[in-house]
Amino acid sequence: MPPPEHVLAPAPAPEPAPYLSANPDFARRFASHVDPSPPAEPFGLAPVDLAGLALDAAHRTLGGGWGAAIVATTVLLRSTLTLPLAVYQHQTALKMVQLRPLLRAWERAIAHQVRAESRQANLSYDQFVAQYKRQYARKIGELYHDHGVRPLFTALAPLAQAPLWITMSLTLRRMAAVPGTEPVSVLVRDYGPAPLVDADAGPLLDLIVPHLAATDATWISACAFGAMQLANVELAALSMLSPPPSPPASKTAPTVEPSATVAGPASDASDAPATPATPAAPAVGWTRHAVIKHMMRATAVLMVPIAHAMPAGVVLYWFTSAAFSVVQNVVFKIWLPRRYLASQAELEQANADADRAADPRRNKDSV
Repeated sequence: MPPPEHVLAPAPAPEPAPYLSANPDFARRFASHVDPSPPAEPFGLAPVDLAGLALDAAHRTLGGGWGAAIVATTVLLRSTLTLPLAVYQHQTALKMVQLRPLLRAWERAIAHQVRAESRQANLSYDQFVAQYKRQYARKIGELYHDHGVRPLFTALAPLAQAPLWITMSLTLRRMAAVPGTEPVSVLVRDYGPAPLVDADAGPLLDLIVPHLAATDATWISACAFGAMQLANVELAALSMLSPPPSPPASKTAPTVEPSATVAGPASDASDAPATPATPAAPAVGWTRHAVIKHMMRATAVLMVPIAHAMPAGVVLYWFTSAAFSVVQNVVFKIWLPRRYLASQAELEQANADADRAADPRRNKDSV
């Protein structure tokens, strides 16, 4: 018996979306949802949603692929969020350099004052050193406060990049449908749960990865990112405004024997130099600065296998952010300090020429 006419034939099964066929793990997770449709209100205020909105705006504005959107969004966010902190950090370092002659003058004055007080109070040499350090640290704090210098804030300024780095990395991981992540809600309605799958990787990444959600099996992008990180470590450790390291204490100050700490305080305080002797220099290569630098180098090397396991879109963001940091460090660690030192040298030369011209012994017309 033929079926009645009003009975409709079953609709053909829809073809699977390209992002589901490209990522079987995500396909199984996506199929397990009762309602895979986007939420009623896809726009939220979570950091991942805000990053998704920024990427979506760059993608629509540029009209290109997601690779160009990732690069443009990275440059824009770094320029507006982290670059002002780098400018403030450079200005603070410049103020500290300008205060250095004043600090040296106070260092000598405080040393003479504490030496006289220690002689009158019959203090030991160790007590003299402790008193000198307390007064000198207090004076440094007063000078920095009066001139608006905040060394602690300057040291913590580079950490402000961490929230941005984590947010963008998590957003791109979700856009690449990495197992264990949920789709970015603001992008589901227009692009689907995984916009980076089958997305154009760009003119250079196309040679090593098929799309931005795939991993780089050649290790080229991961090694390039690691090299950029190592360059950042070397540039960040460079400071042309810092004074040259002082020679070891054993060559500039007499060695204080342990038994001298309990000797007669009057002779110890009166025989002490104008500035207290610094402790013996640690072994070369194991100073605090060197240890931090070696740890940062090891971190840059360890990031290479981590980048190898990440989607190409995430590695592209990491590489772009590291390249931005390289340019930033070159400007603030090399170019601007060289300009400042050159201007200071010209100013000192002009002052010396003016002093020689004003000296009556060198001016025959004034005699």
